[in-house]
Amino acid sequence: MITRILLVMVCALLAGCRFEMPAFDAGKLEQHTTVDGRDRAVLTDLTQEQLEALAGWFAAHDEGWEKSYADVGARKFVYLSRKGASVAYFNLSGDTLYAASYSRKVTAEERLALETILAGPNR
Repeated sequence: MITRILLVMVCALLAGCRFEMPAFDAGKLEQHTTVDGRDRAVLTDLTQEQLEALAGWFAAHDEGWEKSYADVGARKFVYLSRKGASVAYFNLSGDTLYAASYSRKVTAEERLALETILAGPNR
């Protein structure tokens, strides 16, 4: 009986190590800046190129995640949807990427890759 309990606990811990981003076909980037002491949010649609790059990034970085119920006030939020319905969001705060109910530490290179994707070709 104890062996079964330990096996279930190990499986539960391992299940939280991976995160698969749901499929999406649209997204918006919300960027916050401070203007005259007030928060200003600008919302822009992500291009097809950005969406494909994000899908590739998340597919290549599906390990190293852990369950996290923290939500932080980052400067950039990305909202992803499919057929008009919200499927996921993520934000990058310092060296941590928060997505849905998961978080993952990112390296400087990973952060730069995400920032480059979000900057888009003309930004």
